[in-house]
Amino acid sequence: MNLEWERIQDQLTKYAERARGLLAANYAFYLAFIALLVGILSGLGAVFLFYLIQFSNWLFSGPINDFLVLLGPLRIPIIGCIGGILVGVLVYFLAREAKGHGISEVILSVARQRGIIRSRVVLVKAVTTALTIGSGGSAGREGPIAQIGAGIGSTVSQLLHISERHTIMLVACGAGAGIAATFNAPLGGAVFAMEVILNDFNASTFGYVVISSVSAAMIARALLGNLPAFLIVPYDLAHPFELLLYAVLGIAAGLVSLLFAYTLNWTEDLFDRLGRLPEWARPAIGGILFGLIGILLPQTLGRGQDVINQVLQGQIHLALFLALLCFAKLITTSITLGSGGSGGALFPSMFIGACLGGSLGSVFHGIFPVLTAGSGAYAIVGMGALFAAANQAPITAILMLFEMTQDYRIILPIMLCCGISTLLYRLISKESINTIRLARRGIHLRHRWDLNTMRSVLVRDAMSAEVDAVYIDAAIEDVIQLMQQTGHGGFPVIDRDGLLSGVITLDDIRRVDVSNRLVTPVRDVMARGPVTVTPLETLADASRKMALKEIGRLPVVDGEGFQRVIGIITRSDIVGAYNRHILRGEEPDV
Repeated sequence: MNLEWERIQDQLTKYAERARGLLAANYAFYLAFIALLVGILSGLGAVFLFYLIQFSNWLFSGPINDFLVLLGPLRIPIIGCIGGILVGVLVYFLAREAKGHGISEVILSVARQRGIIRSRVVLVKAVTTALTIGSGGSAGREGPIAQIGAGIGSTVSQLLHISERHTIMLVACGAGAGIAATFNAPLGGAVFAMEVILNDFNASTFGYVVISSVSAAMIARALLGNLPAFLIVPYDLAHPFELLLYAVLGIAAGLVSLLFAYTLNWTEDLFDRLGRLPEWARPAIGGILFGLIGILLPQTLGRGQDVINQVLQGQIHLALFLALLCFAKLITTSITLGSGGSGGALFPSMFIGACLGGSLGSVFHGIFPVLTAGSGAYAIVGMGALFAAANQAPITAILMLFEMTQDYRIILPIMLCCGISTLLYRLISKESINTIRLARRGIHLRHRWDLNTMRSVLVRDAMSAEVDAVYIDAAIEDVIQLMQQTGHGGFPVIDRDGLLSGVITLDDIRRVDVSNRLVTPVRDVMARGPVTVTPLETLADASRKMALKEIGRLPVVDGEGFQRVIGIITRSDIVGAYNRHILRGEEPDV
């Protein structure tokens, strides 16, 4: 009879394990569907932002420009001022998160806000970005669409009540999808989400991000056409000697990217010191300043898509003029975003890098005409190198350039230059252009290494499998004796089948009348419906549950709905596992 009962129990256990596996598989398909939905919505968001910017360009360069035509060149800073006032009012009164280039806010939401982004940010960011670029602001739409996509992912997750861990994943899905749709580079968008937003390459997460990125790119291609982000003439490595020259370009790109990041940071500080000036009015001052520069160098206004295409094709190849455009664009972008304008720094970094590369390429080609390619080749490589260094994202830059050029012949210079510029930037500064603003506010994420650790280590790797438990029909006297023997202040309570019924702590015992304390059964005192974790949850999940309930230990059960106690995890277990993980795998400082 006992053998038969054991056989039945084993069979039931197998059925339970299969059921858990089926539920997990179904949930994976469910998440894949949600990732697909986020990708589609983000792709539509990218298309909407594209046409919104087109309308804003028409509005400011058409009716408003015609109305101010009698002012001559002075209409350029006036238009910038008008756009700045509109942006400042919308940002200040509706969504402060829409200020600046957007990527910092997405990283902050992932690292410190459980992936929560207010839904209103999506619309406010789109409108203010269009107004900033349309009125001449030196900014791009790539950073904003990443924030818009992230906002879409967060909103969908909140509506469907998805867990924090998967909310963060969907935020990354939306950000990567936005980049993929804007650059027509699905692989680059997916890697951007992993490298910049999450800074964590996880195989399961990457699968969902790829689904979002591909679907967003397909939507953008269907509605905007399958066009490359840049019009690039094919180039090749003319001679192995060129690699030395590309290495020089990598060093220059690393230094200029540092200058860009710190100039943007310094400009933000400068405008923050204008305490007497209302915050909503500061973008108007920025509009006047970049407009004055635009009178002399109109190429620095707006996104500059046409200008960068001309540089990449070698149509603009005067070294001094390209160098002037490089530093002028750096200044106008810093003024636009530092004053509180809304737009991205990704595209301007590419513009600056292309001009830097084109300028050096013109010099190199003039000195070594037989051994070097034209200035356009160096512009392409410089564009990727500065993007890689400023964002500390070399893999994204390499893959994105490969997707946009669809040509493998120049991949060696791109890899070399991106590697050198990124390393040089990292040697001098630990904060990328996206995190330097957060560091200035006292938020030092250090590449979210600690958060990645908490999310990558599972409860099963930290828990103790030796559980001191008490039976539900035991007396409190037995619990007190067990507390004295073990030194623990609480225990899980199980029934005769080993299933979790509750927990009992010293505080629960103290609430019992002294005269009946020893003989009172545990079932009358224990707390029912205890908080639990499963072995496959992360240390971050366990820490959050402990913090919410202000408890120091959690029973580990074999699955949600299957409450067989298989372990216990405490705060000290979490700290110990975290420290062991850090000692084994902490990143070096360089």
